[in-house]
Amino acid sequence: MWLYWLYLRDPSPSSIVSGIDLVMHEGGHLFFIWLGNDVLTVAGGTLFQTAIPLAVAAMFYRNGDPFAVAVALFWLGLNLVEVATYVADARAQLLPLVSPFPGAPVHDWNYLLGRAGLLEQDGLVAKAVRHGGIAVMTGSLLLGGYVFREMGRQSPESEDGLVSSI
Repeated sequence: MWLYWLYLRDPSPSSIVSGIDLVMHEGGHLFFIWLGNDVLTVAGGTLFQTAIPLAVAAMFYRNGDPFAVAVALFWLGLNLVEVATYVADARAQLLPLVSPFPGAPVHDWNYLLGRAGLLEQDGLVAKAVRHGGIAVMTGSLLLGGYVFREMGRQSPESEDGLVSSI
């Protein structure tokens, strides 16, 4: 809950999870560079940063662990709120940048929104991504609470029934 309130109130949040997210983001650039497409290479950071929590959620869902699904979706929401901070910085380019490549780093969202002709809309895009992230976090907390409540209602012998009810 602490992270939820932090990310809800702070327009530029950061937490212990942010370092992990940054590593995934930069890893996405390295993964997509092999495709030889500049747009995918630049977008690959955000793609990985959001796809990995989704893949983790899918894995937990397949394994029948709905509470872990809620945790992974919360992580996705955190990532989206952090991405929104990056999107909002597209024109100003004030955030410190890191890059796995030599030379001056490229601001991903300045490049992507510029290519799409939406650079002037960086604030609007950032708001949409932030609201989406908060909605995902809220939904994951509701799912986690529901799962917790249902786990308390069931006897240990009927635990498998919880997975099928979600």
